[in-house]
Amino acid sequence: MALMFTGHTLFLALMLFDVFTFEESVSNYSDWVTFIENVDQYEKQQLEGLSAEQNLKRTVLHPSLYFDAQDVQALRQKARTSHLHLFRAIRSAVMVMLSNPLYYLPPPKHIDFAAKWNEIYGNNLPPLAFYCLLCPEDKAAFDFALEYMDRMAGYKNWLVENAPGDEVPLGHSLTGFATAFDFLYNSLENERRQKYLEKIWSVSEEMYEYSKVRSWGKQLLHNHQATNMLALLIGALVAGVDKGSQANIWKHTVVDVMEKTMFLLNHIVDGSLDEGVAYGSYTAKSVTQYVFLAQRHFGINNLENNWLKMHFWFYYATLLPGFQRTVGVADSNYNWFYGPESQLVFLDKFIMKNGAGNWLAQQIRKHRPKDGPMVPSTAQRWSTLHTEFIWYAAEITPQPPPDYGTAKMHVFPNWGVVTYGAGLPNSQTNTFVSFKSGKLGGRAVYDIVHFQPYRWIDGWRSFNPGHEHPDQNSFTFAPNGQVFVSEALYGPKLSHLNNVLVFAPSPTSQCNQPWEGQLGDKLREFYFGNSSSSSTIPWISNIIDGKQLLSNFDKKNPLSWFDTGKEFSWKEEPSKLHKRKGMRRMIKEVAKENIW
Repeated sequence: MALMFTGHTLFLALMLFDVFTFEESVSNYSDWVTFIENVDQYEKQQLEGLSAEQNLKRTVLHPSLYFDAQDVQALRQKARTSHLHLFRAIRSAVMVMLSNPLYYLPPPKHIDFAAKWNEIYGNNLPPLAFYCLLCPEDKAAFDFALEYMDRMAGYKNWLVENAPGDEVPLGHSLTGFATAFDFLYNSLENERRQKYLEKIWSVSEEMYEYSKVRSWGKQLLHNHQATNMLALLIGALVAGVDKGSQANIWKHTVVDVMEKTMFLLNHIVDGSLDEGVAYGSYTAKSVTQYVFLAQRHFGINNLENNWLKMHFWFYYATLLPGFQRTVGVADSNYNWFYGPESQLVFLDKFIMKNGAGNWLAQQIRKHRPKDGPMVPSTAQRWSTLHTEFIWYAAEITPQPPPDYGTAKMHVFPNWGVVTYGAGLPNSQTNTFVSFKSGKLGGRAVYDIVHFQPYRWIDGWRSFNPGHEHPDQNSFTFAPNGQVFVSEALYGPKLSHLNNVLVFAPSPTSQCNQPWEGQLGDKLREFYFGNSSSSSTIPWISNIIDGKQLLSNFDKKNPLSWFDTGKEFSWKEEPSKLHKRKGMRRMIKEVAKENIW
């Protein structure tokens, strides 16, 4: 046992040395000078095929988004043969929906739809519609889909009432509804076609107007931007088949932003995303769909992108033994929000073509937990089944990466993360260690902000690493595959919760007095919206200040201002916080341990 502990200590020291030295040994800046400085010219070259493509007349209008009408019969054949395992997953999802319409159907009244975060309805619609396309004989599923879409088409809008400035739910609804319309078009009577098309058109126009004024319209490499831009593109592609020039403006807007995204991703040579694996899977879901749609509809080829070539390792080299849990750097659940099976089969079909993507997707699906906190959310678990089916290349035999079965060290130089022992089966002999010490936003973004090589980048205003944590020099440790030291996951952004050093006494501590942590400590989210300088970072003010928090309650009875049973919100003003009812147990433990 002593030898094992000594070995891990030595390995951790070696990793520390590696991370601190690769900052000097690897630099993206010398490579940047080879890229086109004027991105407008770059985009112009990429967009040459756009106008010509729009002039092509289709005999059949839909489906056209991911495949054409003549491809449907082949898809149905695959569902019975090479893609049977994926078809079974889709059919199982639809059967669950049909068994509980009260939960899975959008509510009859708009007020109930808008009363909560509602991405579930947009996310679950494409696999439902795709199943109806594969199985036209299933009238119960088709009637369910019609009722689903009728309700959504009847709402006055798709926003969430208590999040009026957040269009992400709108983006999910638009993506799902427009995709389903494309799949089901030939089964719809003319009245429904027109009703649904008008809804797609009006919501796409709404999304376009939002893109001009919202932060997601200009903040690159962020999950909100990728989600909403993809929604606008899908809305434009579906509605633009029937309507003309206005949809082309929307397409140009999306391509302008997303090609800048792909241009910047080309600098991220390790395949990572700064928002971590969970939110990274969210962004990557939209990026892979964009890459496919841009090539199919506009002839834009991004398949040689450096980030795409290395993105497989973002999933493989972050997996703890057992294929269920991932490194929880940044805001995270225990693994992925979206996919990652869809992204992995995409990478195998279009990028790697070596079977590793299909193999890892197979392992993740095989080992998915059936219960507990690592089970995917009902709002997200099925949302990429249709793209996984469409992209799956059965002719590529699944096989693990070279040296699979042997613990290896993997370095993400841009992300600043090192892992050891990833992508292995769950075994008492397989130990996992990770270490994080990277630049805010990742090395490429951080250096672009400070060196300013591109005039279309407006410092930190062009980015939003809002899901990052104060976690420099943090580590995790899973001896024998059992998690012993973990990250803070999706919670308060406090240095000590990320296993990093804090110092005391500090006369300037405002959050965890007398302790002082890293820059960004105590914040719910990093924010760059009001910066007066491209390299100055102001931090948001809607935070929970520990000093104010403590002054609001009776230290002799720390539970006096909390009841049970109500949800606690980090967005609450401190003056209102004492009235909320959700943290009895946590306050009790904090008081007992004297953490404050």
